[in-house]
Amino acid sequence: MNTRRHIFAFTLIEVMISIVLVLVLILGVNKVFKAAADTVGTGQALSAKIRDSRAVQSVFTKELAHVAPDGPLFIIDSRTQVAYRNAADEKSDQDGNPLTVDVDGNNKEGEPSVLGEVLDFARASLRNHRVDTLSFFTRDLYPRQTGNPGTYMADQSSNEAWVTYSHLRVYDQKNDPDQDASYPAPGAGNASTNPKNYYADDWVLGRVPMLLVTPTGVTNNSVGTIFDRINNAQRFWCLPATFSNPNPQLLMPLGISTRPDDNSSPTITDLRYDLIGTSISDFRTILSNYIEHTKYFTAQSPQTPKYTEQHYWKKLPTDPSVAGGRFRCNPIPFKPLDSRKLAQAAPALLNNCTQFIVEFAGD
Repeated sequence: MNTRRHIFAFTLIEVMISIVLVLVLILGVNKVFKAAADTVGTGQALSAKIRDSRAVQSVFTKELAHVAPDGPLFIIDSRTQVAYRNAADEKSDQDGNPLTVDVDGNNKEGEPSVLGEVLDFARASLRNHRVDTLSFFTRDLYPRQTGNPGTYMADQSSNEAWVTYSHLRVYDQKNDPDQDASYPAPGAGNASTNPKNYYADDWVLGRVPMLLVTPTGVTNNSVGTIFDRINNAQRFWCLPATFSNPNPQLLMPLGISTRPDDNSSPTITDLRYDLIGTSISDFRTILSNYIEHTKYFTAQSPQTPKYTEQHYWKKLPTDPSVAGGRFRCNPIPFKPLDSRKLAQAAPALLNNCTQFIVEFAGD
């Protein structure tokens, strides 16, 4: 009689097939979870951008509702800046020209015979970006966002302000923060010389409210003093009375060369302080006197001497075409923080802002 028992088991090949099937199943589950996580992450990022955009819209609406009707100026500067969106966009470019693309997929960019392969320089697109500037005077309650050395924010406010919206020059995080060249303009240079502000995805839209307060004790030899609520004298951008021969053609205290009342080195584009020693009425007088020396004075012939720069707006930090134009910022300051670093971070309104378009719809 045969008493041998039969023992059944999986063969090695069957075990290996089972392991492969389990690995495929695990890989599939991992793909599902990764896709879900990516979808949630994308949704959260999109929600954050929508939330930021709505917040910025409310700021625009409130500020424009308080524009001073007697303001000396209302500037809309419209211009474009050619730039790649990001490093991947630059890497995908075949001919090194941001204004040419490959529409028909034949690996040739910028063919004149193919509609859309040569981007219009005058039209906003993915590589041609509107970087407009909006600047005006307003009346509302504005608190200080900066303070004297050692003070983050002064206990002070004003009912008048000069407000500017525009893309900012951003600190390159590697050179001397006291040098103007360390703050390249949006899209300037290349990714090496402008690591924080070259690609459009990195651009920062800024809001710069400069509070206007008339100094007290102004004389022919003194710029006067501005005090906060607790009677501390404040540093402010001023019309120099005691500095050597202030030039009326510099359009101070809003001009691009304006310095603080202690005549220290930073100029107004540094945004070290957000306080200007003037008022809407006083600066309107200053600007009117300037215009009388230019071709825009239509009441009679221009006064003498005729100013070299006929376009007064080119004397202001709001004109990106002049040397040092655009305000500076450092949205990611190094530690330890101090009042100057926080002052330069304050103007950042909206990060990753590739387009800022201002259109005038008429009276």
